[in-house]
Parts: sequence; structure tokens; C-alpha cells
Amino acid sequence: MYEYLYKTLGHQPDRERLCRLPSLLFALGLIYLVIASIQGTIFKYGVEFAGGTELSVKWEPKDDYVLRETLRKLGVGFSVSGGDRQGIIIVTNADDDKKTIDKIKQKFGQNIYQERKISSSLGEMTAQKTLVVVGVTFCTIFLYLAVRLNLFMALSCIAALIFDLVAVLTLISFLDIVVSLPTIGAVLAIAGYSINDSVVVSSKIKQLQRRNPQIDLSLVTDQALIDTLRRSIRTSVSTILVAICISVFSEPPINHVGIIIIAGVFFGTFSSLFIVPLINRMTGLKSNHLIPELTPSKNGDL
Repeated sequence: MYEYLYKTLGHQPDRERLCRLPSLLFALGLIYLVIASIQGTIFKYGVEFAGGTELSVKWEPKDDYVLRETLRKLGVGFSVSGGDRQGIIIVTNADDDKKTIDKIKQKFGQNIYQERKISSSLGEMTAQKTLVVVGVTFCTIFLYLAVRLNLFMALSCIAALIFDLVAVLTLISFLDIVVSLPTIGAVLAIAGYSINDSVVVSSKIKQLQRRNPQIDLSLVTDQALIDTLRRSIRTSVSTILVAICISVFSEPPINHVGIIIIAGVFFGTFSSLFIVPLINRMTGLKSNHLIPELTPSKNGDL
């Protein structure tokens, strides 16, 4: 596998040819999200954003299977907290709220020890604050990259980040994963992972170009990708293995976090190795953009 990747990453035409299918899938995913947004079916929101009722239920370990099966039949989203074996049942559909709550109370009435209602207005406020936080985060990331690298590389890293987010959001929408606070946390974690991977590759390109100013940028990029390949693959595989364990051995919404991380790490690794160099070339990044200008001293020496 490494030999094939070395050959592909070390040759710009092969690398860009490999980007054709992902670029097509990106375009299709973007169209899917736009159409779903117009139809109002883009995401299924959790109780934090849509409003609903949260019930806390106590049960014995022997009743664990009965509780979960009953909730699945009712179509109710739920999560389980550890320690004292307490369960939290989350009802996300406000329209069927009372009917569903009555069914749950009829089944687990004597074990319900807490009930909390979340209004839809509070959910909208939470959604607005989340969007503000995400927007401020991305703007801060862009400003940092523009200072840390340069404007061209900052645009490439942000383009790679957009590619990853569109892919992950398409997956969330297509799999009908409930958008909750853990889901938002997983998406932000993926954004951080993607940016980190892109910065590693971009920094390597910048470092090699400054060490070898006489070499063409395309050749420097090829070598930088080869140098960072093993690091990127090992980091991604180790992260994905942990995420697989989370997905297999946990219940919703935690296993959804694992699924999002698996997809995000895969797309993030691909975008940092393939999308970033492609966007660098498309934005017109040149060797002289990465080499600091030498200013003459007072004696006329450089």
C-alpha cells in the first residue's frame, strides 16, 4: 500500500487524477444537502435543538434488555449513563411528545424519578449560539493559518476543511443521525483534526521550500507529501481503531460520535494529502510566496 501511495503522492498528475472521483462525490453531497435543506429534511435534531421531554429512569441490570427493546419499538432516542445504572430517555419529536411520554410512563412509570421539558424556543436559542460559536471558531482558524503559513495556504486548508465537513454532514443527513450536542462536538473534533493534518502538510511544504529555494514548488510538494505520509497514515489508523470501538461497544448517541469520527478522520487524511496540494496550485501559490524576502542591511549586505 505504501509503495502505491508513494508513487501516487510523488507524481502530481497521478495525485490530481485521484481527486476526480472525490470531487464529483463532493459536488453530489453538496447538491444533496442543498435539496434536503430546501425540503426541510436535512437533519433530524435532538432534544437540545428541537425541544421535547427528557425522562430519567432507574432500572435493574436484568431489565436492561427490556428497557432498550421497548424504547426501540417506540422509536425513542435514548442514551445510558453509567455508575448507578440510570437511563435518560430523550423524546425529540415534539408533535408526538405527549403520546410517546404516556406510553413510556405506562411501561416504566414507577421507575421514573425525573422529568424535564425543553421548549422549542430554548432549542432554537441553543442552535443559534452553536452556529455563532462554530462561525467564530472557523474565522479564528483562518486568521491563525494566514499568519502561521500564508494566505494561499490558509485558503487551501479551509478548502480541505470544507470538503471534510460537507462529506461528514452528508453522511449525518443520509444516515439520519440525530444532531445533538455530542454530534456537534464530534464534528468540531473532526474540524480540528482536519486543520491539524493540513497544517502539518503545509508546514512541511513551506519548510522544504525554504531549505531548497532553487527547487520548483511542485517537486517540493511531492517530497513533502512523501515525508508526511507515514505519520498521517499511522495517526489516522490509530484514531479510527479507537472510534471503531466506540461505535461497536456503545449505544446512541455515543456510537454516532464514533461513526462521525471514523468518516471524518478518513476524509481529513485524504483532503490533507490530496486536496491541499491541488488547491495550492489552483490559487497560484508560488515558491517566492514561501521564501522570506532578504532586506539589505545598512552596509548594503543582505
